[in-house]
Amino acid sequence: MMIPLLFILMLGASWGVHFPLLRFMGEQGYNFTSIIAVVVAGVALCLTVISVFRKRLPAVTRPALIYYSLCGVTGYLLPFCFELYSAPKIGAGLLSIIVTLTPIFTVILTMAIKVEPITKKKILAVACGLLAVLPLFDVGQISMDDVYGTALLAAVMVPICYAVYYIYVLKLWPEGMDSWQVATGESLACAMIIIPLALATGQVETAIFADRGSLMVMAVMVTLSVTEVYLYFEAIRRAGVVFVSQTNFIAVGMSVVLGIIMFGETHSWWIIICLGLLAASLTLSAKETKSRV
Repeated sequence: MMIPLLFILMLGASWGVHFPLLRFMGEQGYNFTSIIAVVVAGVALCLTVISVFRKRLPAVTRPALIYYSLCGVTGYLLPFCFELYSAPKIGAGLLSIIVTLTPIFTVILTMAIKVEPITKKKILAVACGLLAVLPLFDVGQISMDDVYGTALLAAVMVPICYAVYYIYVLKLWPEGMDSWQVATGESLACAMIIIPLALATGQVETAIFADRGSLMVMAVMVTLSVTEVYLYFEAIRRAGVVFVSQTNFIAVGMSVVLGIIMFGETHSWWIIICLGLLAASLTLSAKETKSRV
């Protein structure tokens, strides 16, 4: 189990880096839609080049195209729309914490559909991870007005979409395809969904291409994203959905650490306990997960 564990540690750390990078870009005055559209285009291009170099292009059969498209819808389009609606109303911080509910919904759906065995240790591992991020939740942020309530509901739909996405990816994995091929097919489908949507809504800012610093940050984000997409598919193929879903907890922990280093954010003594719970979560889950390949 060392390889899948290493994969999700790297994946979670990389996801965690994205939050500070997005914050930096936001502080430069660029909207998130522009950033996402550019990064998605860059990832699709890079993965296509890798596939051509490997001489293993993604399958273009009807079932495979449907698979890529539904991955793009459940893993990108729907969460993207829910995030765009909810983030301005409830705040990016609260949204990021709500997204960490993904492992909870993943366990529930996995038990309902019986995608993989669910043991007590796996449930305990998810519970430890949830306890690790709960102190970040600020109840004082919550409002009782209708607009806030609708936005909160939209935010909860994000981890539900991700849970469905995790299970769909594993359950209907195209036969005979490796992780690079699936990653390329999904990234192309995602680009064909996100980029036209961003252009149609007029959310892409051309000024973003004129700033050298922003271009460098986006180049880093593209590089990280290409690595993440591969690690995600390879980890889920090897270790299953419940184990990989805990990457969300790692991402939050990494973003907290980077927030302290990059932006001078301060936290109370409880952060040590949270990181300890996170380590316990991963240890329990790793012991209960057997590699599939």
